[in-house]
Amino acid sequence: MEITGIEMDTFDPDDKLRPYRRVFTGLPAERLGSIEPGADHIEPADLGDWRSWYRIERA
Repeated sequence: MEITGIEMDTFDPDDKLRPYRRVFTGLPAERLGSIEPGADHIEPADLGDWRSWYRIERA
């Protein structure tokens, strides 16, 4: 999965933010739940300039 962002400013050009990338392995049912900064020992969801929160649900 990859999430990208753009900081949209009024007075200066828009800046591309660092992308968030995550590779999921294992059974899909093991990935259900919320992902947020602080959920892992390594902070993949905390990108310095921005953070991502998302939820994986059964379809």
